[in-house]
Amino acid sequence: CYMCACRCGIRVTLKNGEVRYIEGNPEHPLNRGVICAKGSSGIMKQYSPARLTLPLRRKPGSERGAGEFEPISWEEAFALIAAGAKATELQIWKEVDGIYSSDPRKVPKAKVLSAITPEEALELTYYGSEVIHPFTMEQVTRAGIPVRIKNTFSPDLPGTFIDPKYVPDPGNGKATAVTVKRNVTILNVNSNRMLMAYGFMNRVFEVLGRYEIVIDLIATSEVNISMTIDSVSNLAPAIKELERLGTVSVKKGMAILSLVGQGMRNRIGVSGEMFTKLANAGVNIELISQGASEINISCAISDDQSDKALRAVHEMLE
Repeated sequence: CYMCACRCGIRVTLKNGEVRYIEGNPEHPLNRGVICAKGSSGIMKQYSPARLTLPLRRKPGSERGAGEFEPISWEEAFALIAAGAKATELQIWKEVDGIYSSDPRKVPKAKVLSAITPEEALELTYYGSEVIHPFTMEQVTRAGIPVRIKNTFSPDLPGTFIDPKYVPDPGNGKATAVTVKRNVTILNVNSNRMLMAYGFMNRVFEVLGRYEIVIDLIATSEVNISMTIDSVSNLAPAIKELERLGTVSVKKGMAILSLVGQGMRNRIGVSGEMFTKLANAGVNIELISQGASEINISCAISDDQSDKALRAVHEMLE
């Protein structure tokens, strides 16, 4: 690569004037997963009709060839660079003051969180918070790098610090934030063949895996499997195969409401209080899921009721 003087060791192979593949330099700390900005906006723009203007990431498990790299956001690229360079801190400058306890556009009493754990940040980013990309949090969490969220227009504000060493007050017992992931679909598979049988769930997941359908939440009983999915692009052919296993029903226009916080581990009755708040607000619950980590309680509700559900559950944080 001759587009800059960084000496990163990127090698570009051309054929008939077009880029065929780009070889990174695994021994260079900044080029283990990301093609530099110059390579993306320079070489690719000069030789490729695609005229890419975003950094490129090597696809996991890919081989050399035309589809070896995929465009990613700048935030994801800098997360990879921070992990590769073993940075002491990654700062992400946004148009918000930091990570809020809920969506401030829907919950007027939402406040900026001064510090949270990486585990809490991972849950929030996946289940609806739009401040950080889930891939970004995955990379920096794996590398143990703290992240600071700052406001571009208010640089003097402290923002939110995501610190791997941060330990919430065990005596607090409160949740940290409540968030919602909208536009999800509930998929139900009901079959008497599940009763006292082994391998049934495996067959269901094999079908979903074949059609690359990602599951968010799951709840099971003796004869029923309920799941939430956020993409219905390949759902129709998957349903045809699932109908061989049992009765299949689909409910669209749903949302996932998640209460997140490590402090909930030390408090009895958090789930009961959350569901009482939802009941008092007239919110019907379709599905409930809680992991063994006890830092996330999630439920599926109608998307039409998600705003008032946010405000109701946020009362637990005030």
